[in-house]
Amino acid sequence: MAFRETLREEIVFQGISLKELADKADIPKRTIESYVDARGRMPTAENAVKIAKALNVTVEYLVTGKESNSNMQNNMIPLQNTIREMLSIPSEQLKPITEIIHNMAILCKK
Repeated sequence: MAFRETLREEIVFQGISLKELADKADIPKRTIESYVDARGRMPTAENAVKIAKALNVTVEYLVTGKESNSNMQNNMIPLQNTIREMLSIPSEQLKPITEIIHNMAILCKK
């Protein structure tokens, strides 16, 4: 996946406008528009870094569409902590929580 497609998808996923991204990245909105436009240009390395930071993703992700292993491991830390906490909950109280998580996962896939 190319930078422009990943950038478009990430903007939609995060539900932000091009103006919001431009403000966060400190890049003119027209420049951001040119990066997502099919006939547009590719960003400089400096702007790619600014955009990645503003979106809280890596440049590698924007370029490849894939998250690096180190980033996935870092993202797993809060989940691992949550799982540890859940393991301390008595099983009869854990069942409804597990059902909620399962149902939320199903909804998110739609």
